[in-house]
Parts: sequence; C-alpha cells; structure tokens
Amino acid sequence: MKVKITASLIVLAVALALVALRGHIVLGQDLQAEQKQGLNVLGNVFANEGQVNLSGTRALVLPYGGGLTVQRIIRGPGHKYRVEFASPDRVAGRLLLSDASNRWLYLPERRLAMATQAADASLIAKRRAEWLSRVPDVFTVRYFGARPFLGRRALVVQLVRRHPPRTYRKFWVDADHWVPLLRQHFAPDGSLLGEERFTEVQFPSEAPPDETFEFQPPPRTRVVSDPQPILRFADPADLAKRLDFRLVLPQSVPDDFFLQDACLLRFRGRPVAWLRYTDILNFLSVFERQRPSGAPAGGLPAIPMVVLRERDPLWIVVLGSMPKPVLERVADSIQP
Repeated sequence: MKVKITASLIVLAVALALVALRGHIVLGQDLQAEQKQGLNVLGNVFANEGQVNLSGTRALVLPYGGGLTVQRIIRGPGHKYRVEFASPDRVAGRLLLSDASNRWLYLPERRLAMATQAADASLIAKRRAEWLSRVPDVFTVRYFGARPFLGRRALVVQLVRRHPPRTYRKFWVDADHWVPLLRQHFAPDGSLLGEERFTEVQFPSEAPPDETFEFQPPPRTRVVSDPQPILRFADPADLAKRLDFRLVLPQSVPDDFFLQDACLLRFRGRPVAWLRYTDILNFLSVFERQRPSGAPAGGLPAIPMVVLRERDPLWIVVLGSMPKPVLERVADSIQP
C-alpha cells in the first residue's frame, strides 16, 4: 500500500514538475517576446526622431524639486526644434532652438543668449544604438500593448532597473509617428519622480518653414558662444590621453541623456576637458580643468545659470538648459 502511495506521489510530483517547467518555458518565451516588442518600440523612437514634423504643448514635472514647466514645441526633420517656455512666470519667454547647425538658449529676463554647435546627427544615432544595446542588461523590459492617449493610439513600454534602486520608467509612444507622448520616471515605491507629458499634439504633413528655427538675438542682448574645440572625440578615453590630469565622468546625468562627444579645449595654455550630453531637445556641458597651483580655495566666482565646484585637484563647471538643481546633482556626482 505504501509503495502504491509513494509511487502515486512520485507520479504526481513529476506531473506537477513538468507542468511547472512547461509554464516556466512559456513564461520565459512570453517575457522574451515582451522584451523584443518593447525594444522594437524604443528602436523606432530613435530611428524616427530626426524625421518627425510636430507641433504641440508639453508639460514637464521636473525631478529634484524643479516644479512644473509648460513648453510650446515645434519640431522638423533633421533634429530641428523650437521650444518656447510658457510657464511658470520665472522662465516664460525663454527659447531653446536648433536649426541643426547652431543651437541657441535665449534668456530674456537676463538679456542673455547662449550659442553652441548643434549635436551631430550621426553621433546621436551611434549613442542611441549603444544605449539601446545595454538596456536588457540594465532594465527588465515590459510591453503593455496599445492604449489610447490624446485621442491617439499609443504603445506602452516599461523599463524597470534590475538592480537597486529599482526605479522604473514608462513610455507612451505614438504608434504612427514614434514620438513619446508621455514619459514618466517612478521611484521604487511607485511615487512619481518626473514626467514629460504632451497635453496637445499634431503631426503636420509638411515640414515647418526654415525661418521657424532661425534666431537673431534682440538688441542689447549679451551673446555668449561656447568655445570651439581643438579636437573632438567620440570616446572620452581618447580625450583622457590628451590631458595632464585624470578625467572624471559624472556618475549622475538626467534620464535619457547620453554623451554626445568629448572635446579638448585650451585655456591660458592648459588643456580643458569638455563633455557634452544631450537628450536631443536639451543639452548639458561639463568642463573640467586642473586646479592651478597656488590657487586659493573658493576662488571660483558665482555665475547665474552655471554650477561651479572645486574637487581637488579639479575645477569643474556645469551648465545646461536644465533647472539648476539638476545641474547641481550632476556636478556633485563628479568625484575625483
């Protein structure tokens, strides 16, 4: 009797194990299919972001206490864009635009216009591909299919960090034009850290006229141009070989930003490292140079819209089109 019971238990255990194994295999296949579908959506976003015609209004819930910002956006093929800040009052009237060759940040309240060279489209594509290739190692990718958003069909993809802190991001991507209509960043407990949400959007059939992306600084505006690099590198390791100090990369940059390029400058006969980051519509620059011998501590002046840090043996300058708390977080993550 015991033998029969034991045999029955063994048969039952084997059957359950086979069912569990089959379920595990099916689940694994489902997760692999989800990951592939999610990565395909993100790949299409990157492949099409330089081709889209767009007109709309976007609301940003900025992380790190940056508050709510509303922007009016026009985009055209070739990574051309015009971003006008509508609110809050302290940033209303600001303008960020690029004609694919030159990029401007205009601050009317300070009568200041900052000019820099636009991001290189081929290098953008390379960086995006590198980031996408690393996604499966860093994130668990979930694909939730199509959902309605702003009267349009959106494909929903979620990326959850594999290692602590297990923050996660969610993308709602227009299924026809591959533009993220909603991007959200959540803490591990599900609380919202930051959000980029279109409140209205149209996709015109024709590209905006070129004049849309042109900018002429108004009279009595102080114009500041980024210095021209002596050399430009795709790999910061190649830049590091040209320096007389150890190059340190920031350990924290805003979500969806990636390294555009690494440049070598000269200032008063000494090399300066210039790291340029972008998410296409925003930019972030990090300058590093060796602290001059005998320079007194606290010798860096206070400059609006710029974050300065002394990290012996370096002087570090961070500037960009992001709120100052974000720039401070980037600067504080650079630790020689």
